[in-house]
Amino acid sequence: MPVRGPRFGVGQVPFGLGGSGTLNLSGTSATPVFVTSAADDSAGGDTNGDGSVTVPAATDYIIGVLPGGRLTMDHADLRFGWMPRNNTPDPGSSVSVAITNSSVRDFSAIVVENSGNSVFRLEASAVTRTAVVVSGGQATVLSNSFTASPVFLGGQSAPVAQNNTFTNTDSPLVVNGVGDLAGIGSNTATGTAKQRVFQFGTVALAQRRGGR
Repeated sequence: MPVRGPRFGVGQVPFGLGGSGTLNLSGTSATPVFVTSAADDSAGGDTNGDGSVTVPAATDYIIGVLPGGRLTMDHADLRFGWMPRNNTPDPGSSVSVAITNSSVRDFSAIVVENSGNSVFRLEASAVTRTAVVVSGGQATVLSNSFTASPVFLGGQSAPVAQNNTFTNTDSPLVVNGVGDLAGIGSNTATGTAKQRVFQFGTVALAQRRGGR
């Protein structure tokens, strides 16, 4: 289901992708696709017609990517919802989530927790006040800016997390239970001492010039 246009409002209801379900959100740098709460008047105006009575908040809606589902976002603006844990107990099952050149903010969390051949990719995007949790499958996190947004990677054989910047984020990058750390590097963090520590397994390393 391709969605193109200035605003795609899903209000306060969940929607799910499963089986062979696909949602493509494809915008441009000049006209991104907005996915937001019906209470968010800053994108597209007062679409629910209640003035300032309601205000948007994280978890206003749910995006569920179920086994066999695929979500792709490019030049999109995702706000005020959450993507909960997605279970694929069958090792042959998978989900695919790809977010590129986009903005994600005020999401409760983006959680992709799957086994098998699941794929998660987050690249060249700005993430604000949103936790990113990926367990199992394949994980690629490249060239993003994170503000108050921690990233947790676990259970992958060889995850990739490179050239990301973290600002004012407690425990900005945690990598645990992976087979190969070669793909983790060139990430930077600023803030308090706690906000400049990357954790690999049980080892916490302070971010330093040229470090991981």
